[in-house]
Amino acid sequence: MARKRMPADVAAKVAPDLIDQAGARIDAERLTRRLAKALRRLTDADRNTLLPYAWGDLDYGCCIPGARRRGSGSGAAA
Repeated sequence: MARKRMPADVAAKVAPDLIDQAGARIDAERLTRRLAKALRRLTDADRNTLLPYAWGDLDYGCCIPGARRRGSGSGAAA
């Protein structure tokens, strides 16, 4: 899109990859704002459950009080 607004000689000098990267950064910034807004709308309990699960590399059982982890209680020796 931005390439159409540039004079042809300028557009030819700009690496298309840089234009694509700039567009990707703009898209990522927009999505980040949308995600932040959605996270703010969550209750504290939902947010405190979601974030460790999504970003903390934890399984679901670690995030939910009283939930059993897979494999727990199997009796396997460590």
